[in-house]
Amino acid sequence: MSNQSWLTLLQQTPAIAVIRTAQVEQGRQMALAVAAGGIQLIEITWNSDRSTELIQQLRLELPNCTIGTGTLLT
Repeated sequence: MSNQSWLTLLQQTPAIAVIRTAQVEQGRQMALAVAAGGIQLIEITWNSDRSTELIQQLRLELPNCTIGTGTLLT
């Protein structure tokens, strides 16, 4: 995603859901719930359990959402 596309998406989206959990299935359920509530930007914190697996799974399950990561260094 280009910087301009990201900026446009941020300007059009009122909130970003940040999900931090020790359990993959709990993170999945939380992401599905916020997506059902209309939130399209979802961050999975890098220090969540098996975050890479969860992000890959959510990108398949929620194609209309932008799924990313955060908390890479802290």
